[in-house]
Amino acid sequence: MNGLTLERVLADFPVGGIFKEERLFQVKRYDNACYTLVIAVPGPCGDQMPNPALKFTYHNNQIAYISYMDFGLSPVISLQAETGNLAFFREKMASLLPQFLALMPEKES
Repeated sequence: MNGLTLERVLADFPVGGIFKEERLFQVKRYDNACYTLVIAVPGPCGDQMPNPALKFTYHNNQIAYISYMDFGLSPVISLQAETGNLAFFREKMASLLPQFLALMPEKES
């Protein structure tokens, strides 16, 4: 994963998110270092359901994963990051980040 790519998504992705193909892409910002990349789909009650959501901190070019959930799968996935499952979290970040980047306009030089 490219740190500059992540930094661009965290800094420049629209605050309200981007709606595309019945999915809402959002970067939720909790403070200066805690974020969640969320792709939400309509839930059964008209709510938004994470499909998936990856929560992490990012500070000084270091990622610390917190949790991952995907309510669009059966069975539902809900994991807390631990030493033994960090490869799973890295794989999910590598999969999610390009999807967010593809929605952003090209940055002018």
